[in-house]
Amino acid sequence: MFTVSLSECRPGLFLFEKCLGFKSEYGNDAFVVSSGEYFWGGAKSREDRDALRVVPVEIDGHLVPQIAYSI
Repeated sequence: MFTVSLSECRPGLFLFEKCLGFKSEYGNDAFVVSSGEYFWGGAKSREDRDALRVVPVEIDGHLVPQIAYSI
């Protein structure tokens, strides 16, 4: 799996630790899929949040990382 900063991540789904997020195509807005809350990833500032390393996720036969979930 490769990582990119949240600011470099293209719009769509991404993983951060065990959180599935969604980055909007409008600005650098990102949200937690399960709750709809704004994604912060524990960061204290927008600059720190934009620097978080995330894993882009694509569906439709493209990049889909192997993920083990513990439920």
